[in-house]
Amino acid sequence: MPRPTLKDKSEPRGVVRQAFQEAQASLVVHKRLARTLWQSFLESRQSVEDDVMSCIKLILPVFKREPAVERLVQFVVRLCTVFNQEQDALGEEPMEWFTSSLTVFLLRCSCADDKAVRFRSCQLVAGIMKTFTEDTELDDSLWDKLQEMMMDRLDDVIPIVRAQAVNAISRLQNPGDADDEVTIKLLSLLYTDGSKEVRKAVLTVIAITPSSLKILLLRTRDERDDVRRHAVTVLAWKVNPRQLSIEERVQLVSRGLRDRSAQVRKATGVMIVDKWYHERCQSDIDLFLKLFDIETFEKETETAVKFLLEAKAELRQLPTSPFSPSDFSCSQLFILKQVILCAKEREEDIDACLPPIESIRQAMAEAVTSADMTRASLLLSFLSFFDISDRATQVNVGNTIRAFLFPAEGKEIELTEDIFSLLISQFSRCLPSPDDKYKAVIELKGEVEKRTNKEEGISAIDAQSTFLSIVAAFLSSSLPGEETALVKDVAFEAVQTAVRSENNLLRLEGVRTLGQLML
Repeated sequence: MPRPTLKDKSEPRGVVRQAFQEAQASLVVHKRLARTLWQSFLESRQSVEDDVMSCIKLILPVFKREPAVERLVQFVVRLCTVFNQEQDALGEEPMEWFTSSLTVFLLRCSCADDKAVRFRSCQLVAGIMKTFTEDTELDDSLWDKLQEMMMDRLDDVIPIVRAQAVNAISRLQNPGDADDEVTIKLLSLLYTDGSKEVRKAVLTVIAITPSSLKILLLRTRDERDDVRRHAVTVLAWKVNPRQLSIEERVQLVSRGLRDRSAQVRKATGVMIVDKWYHERCQSDIDLFLKLFDIETFEKETETAVKFLLEAKAELRQLPTSPFSPSDFSCSQLFILKQVILCAKEREEDIDACLPPIESIRQAMAEAVTSADMTRASLLLSFLSFFDISDRATQVNVGNTIRAFLFPAEGKEIELTEDIFSLLISQFSRCLPSPDDKYKAVIELKGEVEKRTNKEEGISAIDAQSTFLSIVAAFLSSSLPGEETALVKDVAFEAVQTAVRSENNLLRLEGVRTLGQLML
């Protein structure tokens, strides 16, 4: 398409015409041309203003986004920027500025029948609004006219007109007012508009409030890939993660990293590494983990940390050799575990980052004393990385695990089902042979009887239930034919006592163990 040409009638004269002709060709000359027109404006204000208006009229009917026309639009915005700065320096009020009169003219054009004129008018108004600084106070009449005309254009039948109207009216938002018309309308478009360009435009300009944040999060599940990517990008740049609940952060990260679109996954990665970890948390892994809930959302947190490691983010808080039990905070253990798992996936040697098993055991003993189950669970998971074939290690680790299962009198430790299963699994590793298991069963039976006969300590029900669970786990982990008759005899005796109990939970545990015996 040919560049806009100047009509013979009311043709802009001299320097204005030359400036617009040159501005079509390159962005580089825009600043120089704008300065030139400002000098002419000082000499003949009305003449330059009329000539600029005439040139702009040639841009308005062009709907197709030709490069030459887009450069002219940018030139008009640059021209307004320069004029605003200069007129402000001269002490003129904003209502007297050239830009204000130009905006009024464009607002009148925005209700034209021609879709191209409506589009270009809204586009130019949006660009001009950006030339005003935050401190610039718009005239009340201009403000009202802008709101009235652009609110109408937000309902335009042409999506690109609505998108430009969104950009033009964004300055008028008042997020502190729950009844603000502009904010309500923008949120409505973000939630319901069928055009992805309109939804993206609103995402870019919407003020962050509790209500807008909910809809913004909803757009991370948009049907269009580029809208989802844009929503994640806006969240990364405009929203502090602490403005979101833990569940919202977890879902945002988990869903973003699993998204079918590579661009969405990339945007989520930038949010996690650059914005959250490096910028918001200042590369502090402890602060980063506080954004999540390790205990409730362990898998999702692992996914986020694994991404950090794959992105080769620097983790400065990791404990290093020589290790001591005090090195192992929950966050450090969690990160160190992910480092080891990533090294295993890459088939690398994990010995360099693996602490001595004795340090892990000592830290487990401290966790028993403090009844810190989150830390205990992480420490137990480390045992799977070690070879527990050494007899002394088996005894020491086994004794530490027994302290969890049967804590000292007067101390109560609440074990979740997952931690209990992990304890039994690692306890079985410390008893590799049937004879070892039998000896352990006899010792534990004596411990149960001892505690059952006392008024203090754990209750008889808890002691018997724990013992039955251990016996059932031993039997389930044994190979066929490996169980000794002695272990079975002890198990049957415990089962008989349990199934005759008045306690429902103990009877249920007895039935489970009986079923294991019958297999």
